[in-house]
Amino acid sequence: AALTPTARGRLLAAIAQEAPAEITFPSPAEDHFRAQVPNPRAVATSLDPGFSFRVNDLPAALGILSPPPELRGALALTVHDPARPETPLRACVVAHGGQVEIDTATASLNRAPLRLTTDVPTFSQIYAGALRPGTAAWLDRLEGDAESIAFAERFFPRRRPFRSMMEPG
Repeated sequence: AALTPTARGRLLAAIAQEAPAEITFPSPAEDHFRAQVPNPRAVATSLDPGFSFRVNDLPAALGILSPPPELRGALALTVHDPARPETPLRACVVAHGGQVEIDTATASLNRAPLRLTTDVPTFSQIYAGALRPGTAAWLDRLEGDAESIAFAERFFPRRRPFRSMMEPG
């Protein structure tokens, strides 16, 4: 594995000796690869948006969900928006009898026994079914106790994420 700049340079040099027309590899946005090559203009980059779905209105999004009829409880959600860091999205979800009530009052948020905190990209993935709450917690992208995460696992439907027929794989 090319874990250091030197190791990666050697690996790419070895591949380049084969004279391929193109070398493609994924790397995180903060990667400094271009700064490590003699001519950065010789390196073409492209950005993959990854997951392109965003929940902007937390109460409206939560209000259209249908929880299982046997699920009962109140969950306070705090969702931090990187576009508006000073104003997190907050809502209290009360599930009972297959129905959901949404309350944004501070008193309701403070009374809810279950609590979860995350960011908009993570919440959007959970909402759309591309990421399960338990997995998000395991990845340290969702904060909450085990009971709150278990509630979220049951509350958010298990959806099969949409994939276009144009998407490979």
